Amino acid sequence: GDFSYTLELGGVHKLALGVKAGATFHSADLFSKVGNGYTLDPGDPAFGADSKSTLFNAGIGAYYYTDKYYVGLGVPNLIKEYYLNYDGKDFGQREIHMYLNGGYVFDLDQDWKLKPSTMIKYAMNSPVSFDLNVNVMYQNKIEAGLSYRLEDAIGGMINYRVTPQLRVGYAYDYV
Repeated sequence: GDFSYTLELGGVHKLALGVKAGATFHSADLFSKVGNGYTLDPGDPAFGADSKSTLFNAGIGAYYYTDKYYVGLGVPNLIKEYYLNYDGKDFGQREIHMYLNGGYVFDLDQDWKLKPSTMIKYAMNSPVSFDLNVNVMYQNKIEAGLSYRLEDAIGGMINYRVTPQLRVGYAYDYV
C-alpha cells in the first residue's frame, strides 16, 4: 500500500512525504509451454525450470511545492530484486531508480501560463536520463506541451480540465 502526508509549512509552502510497500507475485511456466517435438538445451536457464517468486518492494518520496514552483525526489524501488535464479545466476533484475523533478509556472497574462519543467532519472548501472518539458495553459482549462528526453525521445501532450480534480488528455512519445 501507499501512504502520504502533506505538511503545511506556512503560507503557500507545502511538503508532501510518501512511503510505499508491496509485493509482486511472479510465475513463469516456461518449461511446459515449449511443447512436444522440440529439443531443449539443458544449459538454457530460461527453460531449465519453472520460475515462481515473490518480490518485495518499498519506496519513498518527497515533494515540496507552492502555487508557482515544485521540486520532488522519489525512489519507488528501494529493493533490487531478480525474477529468476538458475544455477546460482540471477536473471531479470529490477534495478533501483531515482527521480528528481522540478518546475515553475510563469503567468504570461491573466489567461496564459508557461510551465517549463525537467526530470532527471538515474537507474543503477545505467546512464543518467534527462527530460526537458514545456507546457502552455489557457485559462486553467486547456494545456498542451512538448517533451524531449536527451538522445532518446520526443513527445507531445494535450489535456482538458473537466473538473478541478479531473483532466482528460492524450500524450504521444516517439522513441
